[in-house]
Amino acid sequence: MRELVWLTACVGLVLLAACDRGKGYVRGRIRIYKGFGFSAALPSDVRANDGNPAQDTHLYDFHVGSRPLLFAYVGNAPNAPHFKWSGAVVDTELHSGLQGTCRTKQSSAGLSRECLFRLSDDFPQKLHIWYENLDDSASRVADAVVDSLEAVPP
Repeated sequence: MRELVWLTACVGLVLLAACDRGKGYVRGRIRIYKGFGFSAALPSDVRANDGNPAQDTHLYDFHVGSRPLLFAYVGNAPNAPHFKWSGAVVDTELHSGLQGTCRTKQSSAGLSRECLFRLSDDFPQKLHIWYENLDDSASRVADAVVDSLEAVPP
């Protein structure tokens, strides 16, 4: 059953990459990245690094070349909200079955977004993912990665 779910997810992601979805998100090749308790569809030029795995937390950075794109925390005690969010738009969202709260703010420096998702009732419970001051193109790529998040067994 697990293999069927993964196969279905992979086929869906390939189809997603083949179309534009009307928002100009990501075109081209993608690959599935499996982190600790989550998976994400990454465009071929986005790299992920589990930079600080510890017994009870994992910190990730996602980047394009040397440019940071997204940061993520997986564990049970996230430091959220990460930013001071005066004037932010707050949404309660459902992404691929993940319930969470996202805050978004546009400024002259660019777009910033922070999401806190519940992964499970066990460990790890939370996925905290954010980016700060990205231009339109980079924020579309980051949002496509966020939109692709799914909970998976660690």
